[in-house]
Amino acid sequence: MRVFLQVAMTLYALGRTMAQDILVSSFPLQMPQEKEVTAVAFSADGRFLLAGDKDGNVVKWDLESRSFVLLPKFNGAAIFLTVRRGDTECIAVDELGEVLVIDLVRGMVQSMIGCDGEPAKVAIDGGKRYLAIATNQERIELIDLETGQRFGIIDARDRIDDILFLGFDRFGQQIVAIRRDAGVVSWNPVTLNLLRELVLGGNELHGSHSTIYSAATNRATDVFVVGLEEVTLPKGGIKSGKDLVRSNSVIAFHWNTGIEVKRVQTQSTVEQLALGPGSDHVSLVDWENQQVEILDLRKAKIVRKLPCDFSPNLIGVSDDDSLIVASSREGNLMVWRLEYVETPMPVEFRLPDLSGRISAKGSSEPVLKPEGSMRIAILAFEAFSLPEDIAATCLNKMTTYLAEVDYITLVERSKIEAVLKEQQLRLSALTEARGAQIGKLLNVDNVLFCSIGKLGTTLNLTARVISVETGEVLGGRQVTCEECRDTDIPDAVDLLGALIAGGI
Repeated sequence: MRVFLQVAMTLYALGRTMAQDILVSSFPLQMPQEKEVTAVAFSADGRFLLAGDKDGNVVKWDLESRSFVLLPKFNGAAIFLTVRRGDTECIAVDELGEVLVIDLVRGMVQSMIGCDGEPAKVAIDGGKRYLAIATNQERIELIDLETGQRFGIIDARDRIDDILFLGFDRFGQQIVAIRRDAGVVSWNPVTLNLLRELVLGGNELHGSHSTIYSAATNRATDVFVVGLEEVTLPKGGIKSGKDLVRSNSVIAFHWNTGIEVKRVQTQSTVEQLALGPGSDHVSLVDWENQQVEILDLRKAKIVRKLPCDFSPNLIGVSDDDSLIVASSREGNLMVWRLEYVETPMPVEFRLPDLSGRISAKGSSEPVLKPEGSMRIAILAFEAFSLPEDIAATCLNKMTTYLAEVDYITLVERSKIEAVLKEQQLRLSALTEARGAQIGKLLNVDNVLFCSIGKLGTTLNLTARVISVETGEVLGGRQVTCEECRDTDIPDAVDLLGALIAGGI
């Protein structure tokens, strides 16, 4: 029952960028050596792009000036790139097992780490400290990038012989390998112990065989997505003379359980994809039609088609969801810049995405039930360790959210401020008991106290609903936003609003 509820909540939470229109602009780039691009990575702030090619060249592109500089060259093709330490350092891995730590400010190699085997797939944890390298010798080598030392080896014999994908979960508590035959294996990176094995199923065609062609996740998500094809015999079997029956899908699976969260049928095999922008969209490579498609998981349809001047073979999405890049076997690059424009949507759909970075803590039952109309005053939305304009933005967002709930009537801000001025009170000085008294003067049923505070990179949002009649707290709710960006705050406020009166 717990697993069912967890997956149901994940399904319901699809929709971060659903509440937004996406404006797209694009520009092309050309690798100087005109060789196949084999790895890409954006800086966290979206100012530059790294691209590595089949000959071992690594290029740093300035996306504003569209100029480039060459970084130290590999002996083999670059197969993995990532940027860390405030965009000042690059971790790069080549097909021969060479791991370079590159100072991006000076363009020099800081250190070199060796891998004992030939890398097949590479992954880095969400905190970008630990590197996992799955080798053709069927081992997974774990490297601590802070010390430059290997701290563990996972024996993966007979489990990664046809590996397609390697990744960490967002907490760094699991390493998952996905094979082309749809087998999934996970290990604990601390104990190096095997956690579970399972086979992903398409379940669309009776008696089918499944093949995974592509897989992806991102560093802040609770799901991974795959491009899966099912194949089965036609009615009447081989003797019928009919072709094999094929079904292609993009499927999102829950990290911890392997249970299917969302499935969307596709017209053809999905050979390259990236999870993003956000965790409710998937960017797909349409090689035949020379374009990238953005698939909306919640709406289960393609919402954008981004044309290329070439047939893309690789795709990447920036951590802040503002950029997409596709590359070709001839060294072409196309970069799309995304801008989000908020549009009104029904309250029940305006919830955060699949990621799990934004989550409810404690009860997920709404405090207020639709048992007749009620008047409410939002007395405060305080900010702790944050600028006051953040609190003002949150207050406006919460006001907009609750104003769209049918059974709630909100008191205008000007009336609240007039009463406070008359009583010679400041919002920051209001106690719950005093808040109930203010509520009586405003002729409301309930008053609402909210706050937002920061601890490291995590934001905590809280709300307390006070009954004006009794002065008692009807309920309190909390939302946590991990590794929170400014663009995440509206989603976190929406979730808090849903916990107050949205009916999760």
